[in-house]
Amino acid sequence: MYATLQRYHTYGRERRSEGFEEERVLVNLIIYNPSEPHERAKKEVLDAYLTTVPRLVYYFVTMCDQEKEVEVDATSHMIYVKGVEGYIPSILDKTMRALEYIHTHHSYSYLVRSNISTVLLWDRFPWHEMRGVHHASTNVLRFIPNLPFAQGTNIIWSHEAVAFVLAQQHQLKRHVIDDVALAELVLTRYPIHELHERIRVNSERDETGWVYRNRTDGYRDEDTERMRRVIDAHRSVSP
Repeated sequence: MYATLQRYHTYGRERRSEGFEEERVLVNLIIYNPSEPHERAKKEVLDAYLTTVPRLVYYFVTMCDQEKEVEVDATSHMIYVKGVEGYIPSILDKTMRALEYIHTHHSYSYLVRSNISTVLLWDRFPWHEMRGVHHASTNVLRFIPNLPFAQGTNIIWSHEAVAFVLAQQHQLKRHVIDDVALAELVLTRYPIHELHERIRVNSERDETGWVYRNRTDGYRDEDTERMRRVIDAHRSVSP
């Protein structure tokens, strides 16, 4: 285990020694299924916003019928993972393959895995609250006794926590839904820090929210329009 952890930690040190600055660089990994029309519309909204955020690396990850295990189109911020879209274990599998690519190609402070329906206002990232924290979320659930897990809305990991997950991924339970499987592994090393006051659900932009989750049962087009309004409102008042 120690040797494997060292391997995943080494890359960040090498990047910093080459002049790359890890401090306050963020990564957003977004779960995406292009076969869903509403997801394609949400990707367009998010893509237009995320390209304007400084010191943010972001990728949409999806599964695709291809020869290589992982293919990356950096220009369009896409990671393609070999396989078929689904839930179990597809979301877990494409998460892990994307993490491997990101962790070996980028230097960063925190990585946030989120879903396509969530808007994160990145200039409100809670740096102060995250000091010394390796595992956090604004949406922690407890469907399973003694297992607080970060719902897919957002899973926040430090660079160190990502290294741990990659080194120990052989322990992941692939028959379990992805956010629960990931929590069960990470909690063996890092407690989860809850940021419940920073999330808004089906709400317009306000002064203190960081995460805006959009989920309208049966009418996902309204979610897309709400996402657009949250971003436009934020842009209109941001320096």
